[in-house]
Amino acid sequence: MVNTNAKQNIDRAQQQFASVFIGPTRSFAGKILDYTQTLTSVQRNALDTYAEIGFQQMRSALEIKNSEDLRSYMEEQQKAAKKVSEQMKSDMEKVSSINQKFMQQGKELTQDTMQRGQEAAQENMERAEQELEKRKNEIEENAKKIEKQAQENADKIGKEAEENAKKVGKQAEENAKKLKKQAEESAKKFEQEAHENAKKIEQQAEERARKVEKQAEENAKKIEKEAEENAKKFKKEAEESVQSAKSASKK
Repeated sequence: MVNTNAKQNIDRAQQQFASVFIGPTRSFAGKILDYTQTLTSVQRNALDTYAEIGFQQMRSALEIKNSEDLRSYMEEQQKAAKKVSEQMKSDMEKVSSINQKFMQQGKELTQDTMQRGQEAAQENMERAEQELEKRKNEIEENAKKIEKQAQENADKIGKEAEENAKKVGKQAEENAKKLKKQAEESAKKFEQEAHENAKKIEQQAEERARKVEKQAEENAKKIEKEAEENAKKFKKEAEESVQSAKSASKK
């Protein structure tokens, strides 16, 4: 009978240990994995979006052929800058939401773990009270040991959960800052390249305008010269015609 009760107590303690410690530990590890995967996905999507915007603007710059295209390109630059700003704001809100959700889950898990520990301690106390008549002194000692161990384990898990939550929160903040810094650097680099491309295109447009203007001046001079030569030729022909007419009248 004693061995049977001992075996039942051992089985019940093992079940309590699995419920209070192993289950929450696995759950917390799973939540950390989900959090890391979600945050990585957001970062990857953000970088893909910024890269796509950059490539689109570069392609638009290559398609500039005239002043109208240049004006359209500059308007697209403003829209692109606005889009990047909105995307950065959206990404930061997503990261903040992910962090808040993880912190809330960690808090709920800690509370649930402590509640399970308290419930397990309460269950052990109730069972100890039921067996008090048979083995009062022994049960009281075991109950105290279990209660103490449960409290220590609950405190330990609570402390570890808080430390892990703080650590993950800190890592999330660092990742968010890193992502923000990368986005700002990408935006600055993109803006600088766009500005340089705009200057280059503007310079090329000015050179082309000067070349066209020079060609027009040369053509105008050529036409003027030809007009003068034609006028002289016409005048000469007219004088010869007049001279011929005079000669014919004398005859």
